[in-house]
Amino acid sequence: MKIKANYQSKYYFLNLRENEQEADFYFKDGDSFISYNLDFLAWDSKIFGKNVGKISSFQGEIGNNFNKLKFIEQLKDNIYNSNFELLYFRHDLEYLGFIEAFEEVGFKIEDIMNIYFGKADNFNNICYVDACIIEYNEKYKTKISRIAKNSFHYSRFYNDYKISNEIADSIYDKLFLSILNSPQKFIRLLKLNSEIAGFVLGERDDLNPEIGYLWLIGLAEKYRGKGHGDNLLRCFLKEFSKEVEVIEIGTQVNNLAANKIYRKNNLNQLSSIYTMHWHRK
Repeated sequence: MKIKANYQSKYYFLNLRENEQEADFYFKDGDSFISYNLDFLAWDSKIFGKNVGKISSFQGEIGNNFNKLKFIEQLKDNIYNSNFELLYFRHDLEYLGFIEAFEEVGFKIEDIMNIYFGKADNFNNICYVDACIIEYNEKYKTKISRIAKNSFHYSRFYNDYKISNEIADSIYDKLFLSILNSPQKFIRLLKLNSEIAGFVLGERDDLNPEIGYLWLIGLAEKYRGKGHGDNLLRCFLKEFSKEVEVIEIGTQVNNLAANKIYRKNNLNQLSSIYTMHWHRK
């Protein structure tokens, strides 16, 4: 069985972002071969105040006599001999066999996401109620930041019991503001009863600007469950597709409401990916 590195995927430019590079580590046993890197993550390390990294460019070929125990021992040695205190591993669910191996090393699944995809041409005829949709203005920044704060509760940093809610809050606050301040962003606001009730936020990929990504649909609590999220999504698909060629959306598998509206609007589920965390004991 061949294992493709994440950067070899046709899409997933944001969900599985990594660069093609020469491998730091190799495992060779009979007809099996695996290579991977341990990459330092400066932004995450600054947030956590310790060395944070990720396993990237994980690829190879698994033969009939793959020695999983030998691979686990080598992986464990490489990780424990590194200076990392926290590591991430993210990959396509197509390769389920490695979850057990990584769990033996001490990794734990913190997140599984469904990845949806649609070509811009598919959204030319989509309709939405535009009377309540307005353009973004800086004066609404504080209001939508408050709404965003309550919109990440499905996400992996909140799922990891070894990460405090304070740290998770800080991660998502900074992530949201970085996208909000991006020149590549797409944002529309929902205004109801003379107040900002929600927003939709996306971004063009900086390296591949023909690809757009939906980051977040946020709604104030009293406006949830009334179809406003669906309307914001339709607005996003219709308007952002004028700027990009394809749109990618990722959401947690247990976010049933989000998965429902993506499927309802004819977005194709391309794949599912899992993210694992490892903490040094």
